[in-house]
Amino acid sequence: MTDEPKTHKGEVMPLLKQPDGTMHGLYREGETVTPGMFVPVKEGEPLMPGRSLMSMKPREDSPILDAERFEVEGDGGRGIGHKGPARANSRAYNEGYDRIQWGSQTVGEA
Repeated sequence: MTDEPKTHKGEVMPLLKQPDGTMHGLYREGETVTPGMFVPVKEGEPLMPGRSLMSMKPREDSPILDAERFEVEGDGGRGIGHKGPARANSRAYNEGYDRIQWGSQTVGEA
């Protein structure tokens, strides 16, 4: 069983396009209008939490874009399943941990 993302239909009125592809505009879904910044998604980059993924298509003879918003679960690349620092110890790291030289093991002379 696959989890299909929840989709919402709307439209976007572009107001400002920047050279990097970022666009500022107004997103309308039903009777609700929300200002937004639309940033192109790059392959392999994580989706940030609290953001939506959108597909926009131009209309003929109109600056308005048809938009479809997808609700996705993004974790921002932090990993899923635990909080705190990354847990990415390799086998070589774990097996060679005892070979790390931690400096002098003696306490100062009296």
